[in-house]
Amino acid sequence: MSVPDQSNPYTAKAGVAGKPGGAPAKTNGLAIASLVLGLVSLVFSCFTGLFGIILGIIALVQIGGSNGAQKGTGLAITGMLLSFLFSLLVPVAMLLPAVGAVRQAARRTQTMNNMRQIQLAQLNYESAYQKFPSNDGGLSWRVHILPFIEQNHLYDQFRTDEPWDSAHNLSLLDQMPEVYDSPGAEALEPGKTRFLRPVGNGAAPLPGSPEDAAGFGFGDLSGGSSNTFAVLEVDGSHAVNWTEPADYTFDPENPMAGLGSARVEAIILAAFYDGSVQNVSSSVAPDAIKSGMTFEQDGQPPGF
Repeated sequence: MSVPDQSNPYTAKAGVAGKPGGAPAKTNGLAIASLVLGLVSLVFSCFTGLFGIILGIIALVQIGGSNGAQKGTGLAITGMLLSFLFSLLVPVAMLLPAVGAVRQAARRTQTMNNMRQIQLAQLNYESAYQKFPSNDGGLSWRVHILPFIEQNHLYDQFRTDEPWDSAHNLSLLDQMPEVYDSPGAEALEPGKTRFLRPVGNGAAPLPGSPEDAAGFGFGDLSGGSSNTFAVLEVDGSHAVNWTEPADYTFDPENPMAGLGSARVEAIILAAFYDGSVQNVSSSVAPDAIKSGMTFEQDGQPPGF
């Protein structure tokens, strides 16, 4: 009697499952579950991602110990990777707006600190000369307060008997101190600043006028130093060269012109004559903004 050829798969007895002659390997259920949870993690993030990773690990252990009876290694690995990636990426994506808001708030705070330094310099100037700095001599008041913001060396380089755009003074335009910068606002050309004083129509004297040359002091602030704008952050279209004797000309018919769009928050940053700095919503009534512009007030807060 002949002996069956054991090397022939077609005549061999039933072998180990998953091998030739045996039952086909079955896909591990936990591998499938891991893949499903990995996909679901795109929506539910870490809530399902952790389970997807755990089930994927168990599935790999079971598949490895089945001696070929189970399959689904690729499904388990894919499920684990998806669970990990979605558990990590989704929370990060959700945090990005918050991180951006924190960064914007930090830049706004730095801008407000810059404005506070500028106004304190104006107050110290007024204390020394009994009047606030003017645009006298063809140079901006921003130049005249340089010694009060620890910029004596830069101030000494200016020729105060020449206008801001003389060949010599113009060469100093690119040395604008950081205190005149507005972090978080749209970038400007080098040498330009958004920090202007409101002038005209009841506000500070217009640059170059006799009243401007004569100066003004606390006695002129009949509306109160805490109610009157001293320095405003204006939109880019109203920005000026920092050494130029130019400011924000207040329009009583349109007191919001040039204000409120410098930042994504739609706010107006303003320093007051008492040295305080506030962020004022651009949605406030124009009459409130108008009230804060002028020296002549009723002494009541503008109502921001």
